Amino acid sequence: MSNEIANKVHALVESKFTYIHDDKQYMQAEHWASHAEAVLADEDFQDDCDGFANTCAELLIKEGIDKKDVSVIYCVTETGEDHLICGVAVDGKTYILENRFSKIYDWKDKPKYDFKYFMKFDNPGQWFKVNNAASIKALKDVYDNYKKYTVGAKKHGHHIKTKFSFDAMKELLGKVLKENIPLIPKQVELSLPQLITPKL
Repeated sequence: MSNEIANKVHALVESKFTYIHDDKQYMQAEHWASHAEAVLADEDFQDDCDGFANTCAELLIKEGIDKKDVSVIYCVTETGEDHLICGVAVDGKTYILENRFSKIYDWKDKPKYDFKYFMKFDNPGQWFKVNNAASIKALKDVYDNYKKYTVGAKKHGHHIKTKFSFDAMKELLGKVLKENIPLIPKQVELSLPQLITPKL
């Protein structure tokens, strides 16, 4: 899967989006909503960064992206403002979709944002803290030792293909069923005596 879907979704949402603060539109400091249905109906919508991010996230999922690969990320911008963006994992990279930029970008090329928390859509409501120092260290290690990680990835791929192939899982399932369901109910033909009705 390439980043074509992410580019398509971001361009579509941006073309329908007009920025307005939640307190002006909803009369409250924060109001999270997705406007995916409006966008799909070719309608314009107004919202702030969280409306843009949530709309992108829902449309990515509607386009077939796995929920575990889609997230919203709370961060603080270089000017100290709270900001919400959408992230999508594609081919080992995380691309960001947000209203402040006209194109998607690789997470590693992020502006001077302080990433705080993120939530994946396969586990809605559960927020995780972003450890920037650990993330940077891990990415640098992969970059510096790419060959080592490539070898490890190939070994891991071989392990998955052999241990978790269709035939291997079929065999395991059969074993589990045999051990835990020793006697499966069978259909038995019911033979009843002939009923003799009395003559009146």
